[in-house]
Amino acid sequence: MVVRARNQAAGMSRTATDPDPAPTSSSRNDVALRGVLAVPPELRELASGDTLLVLKLTVRRQPPTSRPARPREPRQDTLTCITYAKALITRSATWQPGDVLDVEGALRRRVWRSPTGAAVAHEVECHRVRKVRVPGARGVVGDAGPA
Repeated sequence: MVVRARNQAAGMSRTATDPDPAPTSSSRNDVALRGVLAVPPELRELASGDTLLVLKLTVRRQPPTSRPARPREPRQDTLTCITYAKALITRSATWQPGDVLDVEGALRRRVWRSPTGAAVAHEVECHRVRKVRVPGARGVVGDAGPA
């Protein structure tokens, strides 16, 4: 089977029909961001009963190095970061828009049923969030630690 051959060549031992491919040294999903909290943290109660913390983090884009910057090119991205970790949910209660956060996590594709059909989102699932500074304050403030 062609798919099996491609997977084996990539170091994966399972076929494309298996939903859980074996991890390989060529697979990596690490995200590290530093940005500004754009809006207050939001708690969402899911249909499953789980509580989801949603953070909107504004991250400045690096200027392009391979070409000149375009006049109307976006200079920042607002990224959605989520976690189910109770410790981060508790600690996020004091976070305010403008706080600078360091986020470590992984990129996730989340799928759920909505009234209009299947919905999909790509988000950073946070494993660790550290508040770097409070607006108007100096120095590092607090660590939300591992989830």
